[in-house]
Amino acid sequence: THTLPFPNDYFDAVVSNNTLYTLPSNKQSPIYREFFRVIKPGGIVIVSNIHAHWKMSAIYIAHIHWSIKKQGVFRTMAEILRLIIPSIRILYYNILIKREGRGKSYAFPLPKKQQDFLRTAGFSHISSDRMVYAKQAIMNIAIKPDTEKEKNSVL
Repeated sequence: THTLPFPNDYFDAVVSNNTLYTLPSNKQSPIYREFFRVIKPGGIVIVSNIHAHWKMSAIYIAHIHWSIKKQGVFRTMAEILRLIIPSIRILYYNILIKREGRGKSYAFPLPKKQQDFLRTAGFSHISSDRMVYAKQAIMNIAIKPDTEKEKNSVL
C-alpha cells in the first residue's frame, strides 16, 4: 500500500475530481483511508466521479443550454467554433474512457459506493449522492470527525 507524502492531519480539505474511477475498486478503499489520514479533524473531503452510465453528450448539451441562456445564441456559437479543436480532443479522450470502462479497466462508482468508502475510512457527516456534471457524475462530501461522537453522523 502506498501512502501520500504528507504527515497526518495536514490538510483542511481534500478534493478528488474524476480520478478514483481509474483505479480498480479494491485499490480505491486505501485511497479513502489516506484521505482520512492526511485531513485535519473537522476537515472536509469532496469526491466526485463519473458514474457507470455517464454520457459525455449530456455534459456538452447541458453546457450549451447554459451558455445560450447566459450569453445568447451568437456568443455560444462563437465559443463553440473557438473551442472546436479542444472539444475534439476531449471527445477523443472520452471515447477512450468509455472503451476502457467497457473493458472493466475502470471502476465507475455505483450509487452509495463512495458513501461506503467514506464511512469505512472513518468519515462522518457523509452527504447523500449528489448528481453533478449534468447528472453524469456522483459527488459526496464528508467531514473527518473531531470527536468519537461525530463518527456516525450523516449530512
